[in-house]
Amino acid sequence: MLEKNYKFLLWIYIFWFLGNVLLVSINVIPPVLTTIQSLFLVFTGVFAAVFFIMQYGKWLGSAITLLIFVVSTCIEWMQLSYTDEYVGSALGGSIYGIPVTMGFIWVGMIAGTHIIAR
Repeated sequence: MLEKNYKFLLWIYIFWFLGNVLLVSINVIPPVLTTIQSLFLVFTGVFAAVFFIMQYGKWLGSAITLLIFVVSTCIEWMQLSYTDEYVGSALGGSIYGIPVTMGFIWVGMIAGTHIIAR
């Protein structure tokens, strides 16, 4: 089922990425749309989770995704605090002062480096 929907997700991701790059590069994002950037980062993490599940199977791919998400969020919690900065509010909801989006960002980055390393 994931393989069938993967191309659809890929086209949504590419369209969203190019639109986001265009809006950021010409600096026309109104303050209302700052949450769209955090949604894009969450979608990147979900897309990376789908990649891990397709690559390693349902259980191992889910376990890898969950491990990356939890460990990276814990590391971010140990070293940084986003409570007083503008970045924390722009990235959506938070757990103990760390935006949930940070876990999705790390899942996306590790999936990207996994693809490059192959």
